[in-house]
Amino acid sequence: MKIKLFILSILISSACFSQKAYLDSLWKIWSDNSESDTNRLKAMYDFAWDGYLFTQPDSSYYFSKKMYDFASEIGNTEFQAKALNIQFNYFLVRET
Repeated sequence: MKIKLFILSILISSACFSQKAYLDSLWKIWSDNSESDTNRLKAMYDFAWDGYLFTQPDSSYYFSKKMYDFASEIGNTEFQAKALNIQFNYFLVRET
């Protein structure tokens, strides 16, 4: 029984570490002004949706606002819509 708990704890901690590494890499892309605008917006979308929508919805909303503002600034309507979609889902998640 102790071995099963030990293995389970290792699996859980490795999953948490890989999620953090994934989010760190997305943030690095978003922060890198030499990346294309589309890559930066894709990274922020994944960052807000995958990283925070279902665990920390308020953070997801905050990052989707940053995404929306940047997409508006460069005239990218596709990612404006995606940012609004995250904001809509924020309200759905928050209500449940």
